[in-house]
Amino acid sequence: MQISKADSKKMQRLAQEGKKIAAIRKEYFPQLSYWDVYVEVYGAGSALLSA
Repeated sequence: MQISKADSKKMQRLAQEGKKIAAIRKEYFPQLSYWDVYVEVYGAGSALLSA
């Protein structure tokens, strides 16, 4: 599934704010799989949860 740049940025922002991947998917992107959200967050090259 193609994910827009705006949605990708929203996922990254939510993760940076401390939201868990599962919560982001469930609340904002239920049409996507967990792994779709995961790849958008971590595929961005950010180590968001290691900070």
